[in-house]
Amino acid sequence: MADSSRPQPWRDFAIAIVCAVVVSSVLLAFRIQPAYGGIIFVLISLFTAPLAVTVAWWSTAVLLVAVVGLAGLWHAVGAPDRVHGTAGGLDRLRLHLARNAVLMKILVTDQSGVEHELEGLEGWRTMEVIRDWGLNIKAECGGACSCATCHVYVEDGWFEKLPDPSDDEEDLLYSTLDKKPNSRLSCQVLLSEELDGMRVTLAPSAAKDSEAA
Repeated sequence: MADSSRPQPWRDFAIAIVCAVVVSSVLLAFRIQPAYGGIIFVLISLFTAPLAVTVAWWSTAVLLVAVVGLAGLWHAVGAPDRVHGTAGGLDRLRLHLARNAVLMKILVTDQSGVEHELEGLEGWRTMEVIRDWGLNIKAECGGACSCATCHVYVEDGWFEKLPDPSDDEEDLLYSTLDKKPNSRLSCQVLLSEELDGMRVTLAPSAAKDSEAA
C-alpha cells in the first residue's frame, strides 16, 4: 500500500497548475497586475500552506511562478490590437467577467489625430480605459489625482455632463502648459450610462514622452 504521507510531486504540480489558472482568472477579472497578484498569493500561501498537508511546500514556489507567468501571458495575449483598434479575445473576456457591470464605449482621439473606439465598464476611470487599451497616456499616479499626466480635452456636449472638478484637479490642470477651457483629468471622470459614447482628445502633456506636465 502506498504511503499517502509521502510527497507526490506530480500531483502537487497538477494542483499548482489548476490553482494558477483559477487565480489568474481572478486577477484578470479584478484587473490586478500580475506582480501584485503574486505578492498577494504569497501572503495567502504563508497562512494556508501549513493547513494543506497533502501539498508539498515546494508547490508554493511553483504555484507562484505559474500564477505570475499565466497572468502575464493572459494579459499580453488579451492586450488591444493597436493597429486595428480592437480588443483581443481574452481582453474582451476580462471585461465581461466583472459582475453587474454595463459595457459601454468612449471615443478617444490620440495625439496624432487618430480616433479610437474603446470599450470599458461602468464605474471605470476614463484614464484606466485609455491606458488599458494601450494608447499614449502616461498616467503616472495611477488615478490618485496627484499628477496631470492623464490630461484630456472633453468634447463640447459631453463636457457639460461632467461633475465639477475638485480644487486639487483644477490646481493640477493649471500646472500644465496646454490647459484649455474643456480640460479635465481623465482619472477623475468615471464612466456612466450618461457618458456612454463620450468623446475626448488626449492632450500633448499626457503623452508618455512629454515633459509638459
